[in-house]
Amino acid sequence: MVGEEAQGAAPVVGGLDRLLLDAKLSVPQPRPGSVSRADVIEAARAGRCRVVGVTASAGYGKSTLLAQWARAEDRRVVWVSLDRFDDDPAVLLSVLATAYARVSPTEADLLADMRSPGVSPLGRAARRLASVLRTSPVPFVLMLDDLHELRASACHDVLSVVISGIPRGSQLVATSRSEQPHIPRLRTSADAIELGAGDLALDAAGAEQIFAAADVQVSPDLIAGVTARTEGRPAGLYLAAAIARESPGQAVAVSGDDRYVADYLYRESLSQLPANTQAFLRRTAVLDQLNAPLCDALLGGAGGQQQLRTIEAPSSFLIPPLRSRDLEVGSSIAARPGGGAVCPIQ
Repeated sequence: MVGEEAQGAAPVVGGLDRLLLDAKLSVPQPRPGSVSRADVIEAARAGRCRVVGVTASAGYGKSTLLAQWARAEDRRVVWVSLDRFDDDPAVLLSVLATAYARVSPTEADLLADMRSPGVSPLGRAARRLASVLRTSPVPFVLMLDDLHELRASACHDVLSVVISGIPRGSQLVATSRSEQPHIPRLRTSADAIELGAGDLALDAAGAEQIFAAADVQVSPDLIAGVTARTEGRPAGLYLAAAIARESPGQAVAVSGDDRYVADYLYRESLSQLPANTQAFLRRTAVLDQLNAPLCDALLGGAGGQQQLRTIEAPSSFLIPPLRSRDLEVGSSIAARPGGGAVCPIQ
């Protein structure tokens, strides 16, 4: 249920002006031509679990799915787009309290409770917010987009307390590029639904919708080839459609050689990694599978295992097969330049 927010301007939180805060706490408009994820959304809604974790690397349409879910909800929607400035427990609690107060007019004083002098985030403020959520008179869905922006352990401690206040009939749904710290504990109580890359990947029918929206005519065989090449990653399919539209009648290589693909990979993945990790990835790019012994042998040193753990955490287009610590280079848009198959688009 979007749009039933409390009247009045949002208060200033953490130095944000009201316009920025309104944008941060408002459900974004789904991109035109987005493929409906109604089946995934309905399955998660019907699961009766209080927490839903959507975890996958960049390009799998996590934010799009969340926005579609918000607009299909009949419960109150509390939306927060997280960023690095929220990586502080006091700021995080203030933002969450403000977001909830926007859809619950009776809790207008909640933010003041979070910011009272001498109130510790974990000791009192988080418990106060959890109590308010627990006693909500109507069901709601708390949606946190980009949870990976929270790196401080204190923020996740606070969030665990807040999650404890989510009542039955309400849900917390969070998207993240890396593992969500609260999920392992909730697995043991069967109180979490986990959606990953396999759940978000599009099939050939979804790919066909994307190409049709781009006004690109393709055969079923070519659609199947591009879908396999991109592993159903929505961003890869949108890029493939854009490449095909600009190069009619030519073969389209969905690989790092294309500037669209290269720009996307750099912006969404490589540029966010430490300089030494970037160098490690460039030097090991000749390998199809990365494991510590292979990397150490190639680079002539040690430290490969630690680098692999660093890379695995943000899901940087690398796939850990069967939950092992070896990593396979994703065969989709992360393929090294010149190493990708070519799908001719006619």
